[in-house]
This record gives sequence, structure tokens and C-alpha cells, in this order.
Amino acid sequence: LLWLNLVTNGVQDVALAFEPAERGVLQRPPRRPGGGVLDRLMWERVVLAGLVMGAGMLVNFRWELDGTGSLVQAQTVALTTMVVFQVFQAGNSRSETESVLRRSPFSNKLLFVATIAALGIHIAALFLPPTQYVLRVEPIGLGAWFRIVAIATSILVAMELHKALRHRSGRRSG
Repeated sequence: LLWLNLVTNGVQDVALAFEPAERGVLQRPPRRPGGGVLDRLMWERVVLAGLVMGAGMLVNFRWELDGTGSLVQAQTVALTTMVVFQVFQAGNSRSETESVLRRSPFSNKLLFVATIAALGIHIAALFLPPTQYVLRVEPIGLGAWFRIVAIATSILVAMELHKALRHRSGRRSG
């Protein structure tokens, strides 16, 4: 868990602070004075993302365990699935309302570099003996990588649908 937080959240969280402001953000009404840090919109997104990521990771873990019989391999695939989920979720988090497909990945160069670096560090950890030993991971095959990316893409679909449904219903946070 520490590795997952270090790799996926460390630099990417800081880089999100440098995200250019959304259009019209100053025209939005302010939050309610007594409201919490997490409003209804954020709670919906947290629950949705948690369900999608949890289910995807468990499905991939089981698939790998059944296919290889190796617990270490299945755990490595599950961890890597979560890392890739977080890479995609960083893109989703750039805007509450705007589609990730409408925002250039290069408009926040720091986030782009941080995301590539985090993924690169994780991939390197799968192949370097010292990190393999400490993290109890091993390299994974190309088929598993395709499955990881396919499953992790589901977070993009889920969040895009959520944004579209909220936009269509005209509901704002609150």
C-alpha cells in the first residue's frame, strides 16, 4: 500500500495543483457555508471510482491467479492494475465537469511528466531485483499488460458517463 501511494499519489497530487482553471469556474455559485469538504458530487465520484477500481483489480487478480497459479504473479498484476487505474484517474480528476477527452494532456506538463515518471518507476520496480525482493513483485507478461490497460480504462468510461449524466440532468455539486 505504501508503494501504491508513493508511486501513484506523490508527485501526481502535487502536479494536479498546477492544473489550469476550468472555464467558467468564477461564475459558479459558492459552496454552502456549512458544507463539508466532500460535497455530494465528490462522494458520488469517490464511491463510483472505488467500486470500479476495486472490482477491476479483483477481477484481474482472480484471472491471473487462475491462469498462472502464482500468488506473487496475481498480486503483482493486482498492484499494477491499481497503478494504471490511478494514472487514468489523475486525468479524470483534472476537471469536475469537462471530459478528459477535451483536455490536452500537455496543458499541465508537470502532471504529464509526473504520470509518465510514476508509471516508469513502477515498471522499473517490476524488473529490478532489489525492488522485486522488497515489494515481492515480478515481471508480468504482455497479455497481462493488455488486460491491465483494458480493465483500467473502465475508470475513464465510468467517470465520463458520470460527468455526462450529471451535466444532462443539470445537477451541480451540493
